[in-house]
Amino acid sequence: MKIGFIGTGNMASSIILGLINTGYNPANIWVTNRTMAKAEKFAKYKVNVVSTSEEVIANSDTILLGMKPDGYKPWLDTYSIEGKKIISIGAGITSQFMKNYTDNFVITMPNTPSKLCYGSTLIVESDTVTPEVLAVFEAIGKAHLIKEEELDVYTLVTGCSPAYFFSFVANMSEVLSSQYNLDEHVVNDMLIQVLNGSGAMLNVDPNPKQLCDKVCSPGGITIEVVNHLNKDLPDTFKAGFDAAIKRTNEMKN
Repeated sequence: MKIGFIGTGNMASSIILGLINTGYNPANIWVTNRTMAKAEKFAKYKVNVVSTSEEVIANSDTILLGMKPDGYKPWLDTYSIEGKKIISIGAGITSQFMKNYTDNFVITMPNTPSKLCYGSTLIVESDTVTPEVLAVFEAIGKAHLIKEEELDVYTLVTGCSPAYFFSFVANMSEVLSSQYNLDEHVVNDMLIQVLNGSGAMLNVDPNPKQLCDKVCSPGGITIEVVNHLNKDLPDTFKAGFDAAIKRTNEMKN
């Protein structure tokens, strides 16, 4: 499969690098971007960097739209995509919208850990989801086939949650370094190691509540912090999820 990328934003770049890192033939990857300097950074990987969308369309059988969601309509209104499979990775892009232009499309929502081949990509079930399409996203992590009506909420799990973990680490580091006078670099190093180790433990025993209970000795120090987190986080997450879904609906085409 020859795959073209229109746009090299953060998500598209993660997918391109993920494919390259897992041995995908760079000769079968075509890339362009409105700002060519951003596309040209991929030249060192021997992918085909071209200056126009027309060149990507002419040389690819599958085209991934990597621009921001508000750029989908202008692009699709401009270019002929007859005979091409279109992969959407944009938040708020729906099947109803895509059917205005083609029936040969796949709605997906990858996440940024794809760059390191730890991706978790949501793919809306349809007849157009071929083994070749699955292979693209399985090359950069795991692919999850879901129903379209489930996409918005599952996106909160896969697409958004890396930022939740980053924010959690950043806030913990900030409090420990500023309020308790600890070395920020040392704290960050410790937290990253703990996060990596905790993720490895979850791979062995995917029961976070049970693992948490094992760390929290009754009457010990850990349970004091966890009790505060359990008191505040459920309401915080619910409010945040509701706001995110509302924003998703506002963005939908």
